[in-house]
This record gives sequence, structure tokens and C-alpha cells, in this order.
Amino acid sequence: MKVTFPHLGNAYISVEALLEGLGHEPITPPLATKRTLQWGSQYSPEDICLPFKTILGNMLEGIERGADTVYMLGGWGPCRLGYYGEIQRIILVESGRQVDFVTLETPQDDYSMLRDRLRKVFGPTSVKQLVRGCQLSWIKLKVIEDLENLSLKVRPRERMQGTTTYFLNQQLQRVRKAQTMASIQRIKLEAEEGFKPSWMLLYPGVFFEWGLWGKFTPSSSPLSICD
Repeated sequence: MKVTFPHLGNAYISVEALLEGLGHEPITPPLATKRTLQWGSQYSPEDICLPFKTILGNMLEGIERGADTVYMLGGWGPCRLGYYGEIQRIILVESGRQVDFVTLETPQDDYSMLRDRLRKVFGPTSVKQLVRGCQLSWIKLKVIEDLENLSLKVRPRERMQGTTTYFLNQQLQRVRKAQTMASIQRIKLEAEEGFKPSWMLLYPGVFFEWGLWGKFTPSSSPLSICD
């Protein structure tokens, strides 16, 4: 199956690896743009929230790219996100989109429905391929989170605005293309080295700036870096 899904930030990289492990072809929608929101708004109820419209726009753009199946999270808790899936499924049907819509949630009563959904989810895959896909997906998710957290520490101290985001995106694309756990770990170590903090304690009372590209300048106070 060609499966599309909501663009869950950078977690889409992990979702792609998982879908490949399940024997499916991931159809990742493009990053959300004004077009995404406009298209989602066109088919959404007028007073529905912005995330609903953006997610629906993601689905429509994924279908436009050739997806024949949509995966969406569901649930029975207090969050409205759990109810998005069913409403979006109805909207796609009424708009004439011929796709298989699979809501990933725990059923309240009918467990035969869960069995049918799991058959679709696991698809034509071997146990070995499934295990490898789950392992790659998990380690990618962890590395993505670590790199994002590291970028949050570095970004306020960057010498040139935008360099942290640029470097982060480069490393995330490397993680996306990696096909082994060893290569993912190597990318993480190299990225951590490239994400040197913008200032570090050199010796008591003296700090130095250290940009992403290795340049450093002595300073008597870390606060002067913010000047």
C-alpha cells in the first residue's frame, strides 16, 4: 500500500522507517504551507480548529502524490484529536477520494475491527523486516529528539541567525536516509560535534564564543555574547 499520514513535525522521518518495515510505501506529504491550510479549510467545517484543517490538508496533498491509504491516530480520551479521524474520513469520502482510511486506536467494544485494522497495518512483511523497521524507527525517533533538544540549547547563542536551523535540517535529512543503526549513531555523534555550544567556560571568569563553524572569540562575560 502507498500510505500517507499527517506531517507530525520531524517525527515523519521515524514514521517513514516504520511504514517501510511494515511493507508499505510511505507517501510523505510536503511541509505545511499556505496551500495546505487553504486546501484543508476548503473541505473543513468553518468553525473547526486550525490543526484539523492542517492535518486534512496534509492528507489531501498525500493523496495528490499517489497515496491509496491514509493512516490517522484516534482515541477515546478528552483530546479532540481522537475524533479528527472519523470526521476526516467522512470528508474524504464525500469529496470523492477513493482511499482506504485506517484509524489507529483501541476499540471500545468491537475487537474484530481492531483485528481487521492490524491486518492492513502489518501488510505483506516478514517478521525480520518488521523487527528491523521498528528498531530503525525507534532509534531515528530518539536521535531526532536528541538533536532537536541540542539545537534549542545552541540556537540562542548562534553567531549568525539561522545557522543552527540550517545545520539541524542537514543532519535530519542524513538521519532520514540512513538505513542502519550504526550509521544513525555515527550521524548523531558527528552532529553533536558540529553542534558545539556557542560559549563554554574556558577558565574561571573567562568565556569564549564558539560558533557552529568553529570560530571563537575570548570574552570576559557570557552575557556579552548576547550584546
